[in-house]
Amino acid sequence: MPVTINWVDHLKKREVSCIKIPSSVGVLTAHQSGNVLIGTEWCFQSIESLSLFDDKQCIQIQRYLNNPTYLLEVDLQIKGTGFRNQVWAEICRIPLGQAISYSDLARKVGSGARAVANACRDNPFPGIIPCHRVVAVSSMGGYMGETSGKCIEIKERLLNMEALLIV
Repeated sequence: MPVTINWVDHLKKREVSCIKIPSSVGVLTAHQSGNVLIGTEWCFQSIESLSLFDDKQCIQIQRYLNNPTYLLEVDLQIKGTGFRNQVWAEICRIPLGQAISYSDLARKVGSGARAVANACRDNPFPGIIPCHRVVAVSSMGGYMGETSGKCIEIKERLLNMEALLIV
């Protein structure tokens, strides 16, 4: 597995920093407290307007985003219900370069496709937990609550990049 997630229940620091991480697929905003990520989100500002960073964890995330075969170990704050955490854990088991349908993932976790799609939509760590690998039976499906626009473009870029890496 290219990503090893260490779930953290309690934060040692209360201070939160926000760092924008440019990559070949887009800019990922990482919110962190100490060395623990408390959330990520794709942002849509130009890379030219970003400041440089030297945070070790962010450099590792950037390497992973540019090459998902890079082994990333990251601490993430526990978020969501037990069911959503189960879905996100199962998503992390989807091999690089492969996709699974919402309905197939639902069967694996003993639930319905809509509940799985909602867990994917509410993924607090896009770019880290690979919800982009979950697709509809007959289409790309959604990404981060959208079915068109910039979020779907990022989903397509991620899937295309991963497909090229496993050839």
